[in-house]
Amino acid sequence: MGGSSDYGSSFALQTQLNNEEWQNNAMANLQQVFSGYNKDFYNKAAKNYIKANEPQLNQQIKQTKDALGFKLANQGLTKSSAGVKLGDALSRDITVQQQALGQMGQSYADQLRQQITGYENTVAQQIQSSSNPTLALQTGIAGMPAYTAQQTVAGQLPNLFGNFAQQYLLSNLAGGAGSLASASLYASPGGGGSGGGALPSTESIN
Repeated sequence: MGGSSDYGSSFALQTQLNNEEWQNNAMANLQQVFSGYNKDFYNKAAKNYIKANEPQLNQQIKQTKDALGFKLANQGLTKSSAGVKLGDALSRDITVQQQALGQMGQSYADQLRQQITGYENTVAQQIQSSSNPTLALQTGIAGMPAYTAQQTVAGQLPNLFGNFAQQYLLSNLAGGAGSLASASLYASPGGGGSGGGALPSTESIN
């Protein structure tokens, strides 16, 4: 009787030790799988987001500059102090929008980091709670979305500058050039902007 009990206890202990070893191995393999999602990866993701959306921003900048130049020329104000003031105002707005796009790229990378970290944590929990850690790891990796820093994320940008030329020219001619309203700015992902809306929000990458 005693021998049978000792054998059962020994077998249970060995099973527990084996499971702990398998679990540790599975966790180490999981960390290895996700080791590539590092600072460089997220920097590339941010840069690619900006690169994907920059052409639309540049197109709007060109259109707005052209429209303002046409309006000023049509009013004979191209070389006037009002024309210089309006050109400076547009330059400031362009800088703001370019900086905002950079911020949106970083925000996108942060969202991507949250998605990837969340998935890694989910698989880790499955490994730790499973009687077969190796299988839990394999299942988790098999169902892993194809996260990539090269993913192109671009959408239709809103009209970020509004009718800049008309609005600012009328404001200047009315004597209000000293208190011109700022053009619409980017908003946070999924949020609303003032007049112009926001950059397209980012969804999970599948």
